[in-house]
Amino acid sequence: MNAAHSARRKPGKFVVPKSENKFTVAILEALADDLQKGRIPLDRVTVTDSMQVGLRAIIRNTGGISFHVNYEVGDERPYLKLGEHPDMTIAEARHLAKVVRSLGDLGINPTEGLHSRLIRELQEKGVKWRP
Repeated sequence: MNAAHSARRKPGKFVVPKSENKFTVAILEALADDLQKGRIPLDRVTVTDSMQVGLRAIIRNTGGISFHVNYEVGDERPYLKLGEHPDMTIAEARHLAKVVRSLGDLGINPTEGLHSRLIRELQEKGVKWRP
C-alpha cells in the first residue's frame, strides 16, 4: 500500500483497493478466513459490489457472510439484510438487491410489508373498505 493510500485510510478500517475489489465467493471466503484467524484485526469487513448498486457483503470474524442492500424510499435510506452465504448466492443477492432498489424507487418500502402499504394507500385515497 502506498503512502497516499495509507493517508486516506481510516484508522481501524481494512480497505480493499478498488483495483482488487472483486465481489466473488472466493474473495469473501478468504476475508472470512483471515478475520477468523486474526490476520485482519477487526470484527467485520464490508465489501461493496461493483456490479449492483447498494449491495454489500458483511464478513464477520465468526466466519459469517451476509448480504445487505441500501435503498431509497423518499428521504430515507434504510438497509435491508437479504440473506447469508451459502444459503444465498451472489447472483441471487444481486437480483434481490435490484428488486428491493426498484421497489424503493416506486416509493414502496419492502420492510413495511405489502399489507401495511395496502391499508395506508386505501386510507389515503379515502376508499371505503372493511378489514
